[in-house]
Amino acid sequence: MRIIITGANGFIGSSFQNLFKKYKYDLTIISTKPPLFDGIKRFKSLREINYENLEFDALIHCAASTPLNSSIEDVLKINRLIDKEFCNFVEKVPIKHVFYLSSMAVYGKIEVDKVDEYQVINNPNNYGISKLLGEEDLINCSKFLDNRISIIRLPGVVGRNMPSTFFRKLYESILNQKEVKIRSISAEFNNAILVKDLFFTIINLFKKQKEKKIIVNHHAKNIMKMGNLLDFFSVTIGKDCIYKESNECNPPFIITNKNNSDLLIQTTIEDMIKHFHASYFA
Repeated sequence: MRIIITGANGFIGSSFQNLFKKYKYDLTIISTKPPLFDGIKRFKSLREINYENLEFDALIHCAASTPLNSSIEDVLKINRLIDKEFCNFVEKVPIKHVFYLSSMAVYGKIEVDKVDEYQVINNPNNYGISKLLGEEDLINCSKFLDNRISIIRLPGVVGRNMPSTFFRKLYESILNQKEVKIRSISAEFNNAILVKDLFFTIINLFKKQKEKKIIVNHHAKNIMKMGNLLDFFSVTIGKDCIYKESNECNPPFIITNKNNSDLLIQTTIEDMIKHFHASYFA
């Protein structure tokens, strides 16, 4: 299986390098930095690749600017350039299956208890707009191509060296005995996945997806009350959680899908916490 990954030295991309090496896939990466292992082919950009007589089984598009690594004002402009190059490549090179890693940010301000893949878009920020436009670009450029498309809208992705999103902030706040602000201890949470679950979901979709195109929201295997979440973090770390309920926090919501949930590979929130705790000091 020949796979190419963009943004291959970011958090998700570097995790994928380790996993693809472990399972012995033929890997090519797009990155300005060298690969993590010998034997992995590397190009600095998709433009560097000679398109003639070239074919890939899967392209995984991880490259993106986010509010965690760029200003929110610049994110839209940067991602439009990244996705234009990506779609140009998709149009020119035969690829059996294209995976676009999107974000729950495409939905914008969520004012419902449950979100599925048909949720009405509500005023997303520049990052959400950029990912939504990237999804649309991929769908449009693939209309007349013989490939499959999976658009995976991601919640917080959990793993070693993960960005400072809710899951990591919560862990480090309890670890360092800082106050945690939450909306309500009775709020429900499933807004996280393990990075290895994303990897295995992609492999599963490659093997089992029947439709030409799917859009799917990834999420944890189970739903946990926020109070129970805080307790499990606290017990795992071995320190009390200091928390405060506040309406300043965003309203909670549960991530769902009307279709294709059976294709997701998922881990329970409890196992995510154990995994992250074990890897944090490794």
